[in-house]
Amino acid sequence: MATQSATVGVKARTMTHRQGRSAGNQLAIHLALAVFVVFSFIPLILTLFMSFRSYGQVLVKFWALPNPWLWQNYVTAWNGVGVNILDSLGYCLASTVFTMALAAISGYVFGRHKFPGRDALFLVILALIMIPGILTLIPMYVLVTNIHLANTPLALILPWSSGGQVLGIFLVRSYIAGVPEEIFESARVDGAKEWDVFRYIGIPMSWPMLMTVGVLQMIGTYNDYIWPSLVINTPNLQPVALALWKYTSSYTISQMGPEFAAYVISAVPLIVLMAFGMRYFIQGATSGAIKL
Repeated sequence: MATQSATVGVKARTMTHRQGRSAGNQLAIHLALAVFVVFSFIPLILTLFMSFRSYGQVLVKFWALPNPWLWQNYVTAWNGVGVNILDSLGYCLASTVFTMALAAISGYVFGRHKFPGRDALFLVILALIMIPGILTLIPMYVLVTNIHLANTPLALILPWSSGGQVLGIFLVRSYIAGVPEEIFESARVDGAKEWDVFRYIGIPMSWPMLMTVGVLQMIGTYNDYIWPSLVINTPNLQPVALALWKYTSSYTISQMGPEFAAYVISAVPLIVLMAFGMRYFIQGATSGAIKL
């Protein structure tokens, strides 16, 4: 009995020691992550404070709060890039809607229907992912110029929509293929036509993945700089990424307040997108990974 009691006591102390060590490790990990988070937010906080300052305030007290707070910097910045931000939102929303719609239809067809050459065609589409986008700039520029779309909104919307299709089709097809066929067959047995099956079952079932495609497409097109610099020359039609470069290059170092204010204003749409779309993005990414 004494031996058993001693063994139990040793095991209890060992478990307590392990639990204490595990708790200490978790605390160290959390502290390290907190430090990384703080350091990652420092550039954002500095950008926000810089947007309310004049150049003199930066020189005299760099780490101090703005005094006074120059709200006029935001008025100046909006007058400079406000039109371009609205243009970018229009271009990005249009291309995102087209990409999500076409990816939903194509992914549903590849995932739920069998037809001759389906797998070969899907592999051909999937192989396009391996082609770097920089290699298609010249052919795409020649095509857009020859059909007289250069310097128009369609010169951005159509290439952006087609460029996001490959990944969208792959994600939606992989997701919808993991849904049990019985769900779709039950709707057909009840008399639903194929369009009704797609609209009332296919789209709701794949909605998290479609939102993932939409978030990726919105972020990618909103930050695109190279393609708009080739096909859009009119200042009022230029997206925000190109307009910011021209806007900030027109200012001297003594006028950095409006420059930083323009950066902050242009980042607001992406912040709002991530605030409201992150839940769907994570849901689609995790569920897609589980199904894959």
